[in-house]
Amino acid sequence: MNSQPTVALVTGSLQWQSGVQSPFTTSALLHNRVCWALANSDLFGVHVEGERISATSAQVRCVSVADLSSRPGQTHVVMQFIHEPTQLVIDFHVCSYTDSYLFESWVEVVNHSSSTQRITRLDSIALTLPSGAYEVMGYTGGWGREFEPVTQRMMGDIVFEV
Repeated sequence: MNSQPTVALVTGSLQWQSGVQSPFTTSALLHNRVCWALANSDLFGVHVEGERISATSAQVRCVSVADLSSRPGQTHVVMQFIHEPTQLVIDFHVCSYTDSYLFESWVEVVNHSSSTQRITRLDSIALTLPSGAYEVMGYTGGWGREFEPVTQRMMGDIVFEV
């Protein structure tokens, strides 16, 4: 029997699971055993030459998974993907921390082709949420008003930019 590797990160009562296979199709974020990110989530986004590439895009395959954990209380996993047409290698990093609800994620992209690729945007996390009413909490700032809390009802796609 050929079993597919699974990435599982647990922090507090928040759990992130991902089956690693080609094509990449399964990921879930669970809180108290309730799924709050759907299995068709893109996981990340790389906008290159007018195209958006994600873990679920055609011609993207997961080539490796590595546990880079080096500190007590932290789990650090990197999943490496390759987009065949552009020869972009995308490393998706995700960290979880014991006794916290925090997940940290980022992407690193390396161009292995002989041509220049113009990347216009990186999305470090891209999740599809189940239907429901959500509020998004964040911070805004400007000239003496740095880190002012903001809460808004989530409607449609929301992009957080830094």
